[in-house]
Amino acid sequence: MGVEYRHFLVVNDKSWLPAADTLARVDAVLHKWSLIDKPATVFDLSTMKESSEKTIPGAMPGAGKALVYDETSGKPVVDIAGRCYYDTVGDEDHYISQIIVVAGNDIRIQQSDEYCYFEQISPAPDQACPGFVYDLDAIPWPVSKAFDAYLVHGEYAGVPEMNIHVSKNFPELYDWTDYAGYWRGAVMLDFGKSLPGFCEKLRQLPARDFINELASAFRGAIAEIGVVY
Repeated sequence: MGVEYRHFLVVNDKSWLPAADTLARVDAVLHKWSLIDKPATVFDLSTMKESSEKTIPGAMPGAGKALVYDETSGKPVVDIAGRCYYDTVGDEDHYISQIIVVAGNDIRIQQSDEYCYFEQISPAPDQACPGFVYDLDAIPWPVSKAFDAYLVHGEYAGVPEMNIHVSKNFPELYDWTDYAGYWRGAVMLDFGKSLPGFCEKLRQLPARDFINELASAFRGAIAEIGVVY
C-alpha cells in the first residue's frame, strides 16, 4: 500500500462562483507549465458521469464540471513541486499521477487527513435535506476519491459551518488562518506515492508564480491543503 499524497489548490473565497471561461483559463495555466499535453476527460458532477463534451466547456459549469488529466512526470513536476521526498527517486521519475480541475456552484467540503481534520458542524452530515449528498464514496464516479467528504448542492440555502482541527504536533504545516474548509473551485494534484519533498513541512508548492497564475485564472485567492492518504 504505502503512503500517498494529494495537494489541493482551492479558491479561498466563500462567495466565489465560477465564470463561463474559468475552466478554460485554468487549463491554459496547466498547459503553460507543461503539466498537461492531452485533452481532459470532462465529467458532469451533477450527474456524476462522464460528459458528452469532448472539449473544455465554454459555458457556465452549473453544479460542477471536472477536468481530469493523465499522469505527468519529470521536469514539469519538479518545476512546481521541487524534488521528490525520497532521495532514491530521480527528478525524471518524480510524477503527478492525476490532475483534476473542478469548478461549479456546489460547495465541496475539504478532504481531511490525520494532520488536519475538517469537521462539519452544520448541516449535520447525517441530516437529510433536499440536494444534500453526504457519502461521495458510495457514488461510482471516477473522481470521487479526490473529494472524500460531503457535497452541498447549490439549492441548499445556507453554507456549512466548519471546525478545523490542525494537529498540535505539526502546527507548521499551514500558514493560513482564514480557510473556510470548503470550496467551489480547485485544482487537485495527486502525487500518489511520489511524495513531494515539502509534504512534512509547510505544505506549499515552491513555484509561487504558478500559484499566482492559478489565482488569476480562477479570479480568486488560493489556499493550499495537503492530504496524506
